[in-house]
Formats: sequence, C-alpha cells, structure tokens
Amino acid sequence: MNNLLHLKIGQVYQVKKTFIDFDGIVHDIGEIWTYQGTNFLAHADGLHFTF
Repeated sequence: MNNLLHLKIGQVYQVKKTFIDFDGIVHDIGEIWTYQGTNFLAHADGLHFTF
C-alpha cells in the first residue's frame, strides 16, 4: 500500500494532539508509538494504522 503519510516501519512517533480513535479510546499528548504498517480495510472503507 502506498504510504501517503510517509511513515516508516520501526520508526517511533509521539502523539502531538490528543484525539479519540475509532474505538473511542482517548490518546493523549506524549504517547509514544512504534509504527508497524498500514492496511486498507474495504469493509470499513478506511485505513488501519498499526502501531
């Protein structure tokens, strides 16, 4: 899949703005995530980012 955000697998990223994800979970500023990949979910008509 083409990575439009130019994220790099294995790279560490930090949440810069608090947000609520698709499952209703709040993610606060400062959380640290390691990017693992992106998939298109046809049944959800959207992108799935794995961290």
